[in-house]
Amino acid sequence: MVRAGGGRCSPPSFSESRTVGLDGRRIQDVQPWVTFAGCVLVVVVLYWAQAVLVPIARAILLTFALTPPVTLVFALLGLAGWGLARQMTIWREAGANHVAPTPVDTRDYLGGLVEMPRVPVPHAAGVHAA
Repeated sequence: MVRAGGGRCSPPSFSESRTVGLDGRRIQDVQPWVTFAGCVLVVVVLYWAQAVLVPIARAILLTFALTPPVTLVFALLGLAGWGLARQMTIWREAGANHVAPTPVDTRDYLGGLVEMPRVPVPHAAGVHAA
């Protein structure tokens, strides 16, 4: 390349090519406007996405807020279920060892002279003594 004054011109160095744009302006002159345009773009996109992002953010916050109480409730329900199952096991084992006496037909022993009394048993379930 030959300059207008007759001297030779060297090609621009790498550092010069990065600081000068196609139209000859320096990138440092344009960089604040690019940053401003990027910020405006982010604000516009967030404004349009507000209808979707706000419920998602609320759900995440509620998840973190409600995790300890829900964990406690389920722990208490599990403990109550375990206690009930344990009690039922104890009652079942106690009931297997307890054999109710079978009624004796007195007619066989006394020749039919005495009959069995026909009164409700007070400890039977659902039967009330009169």
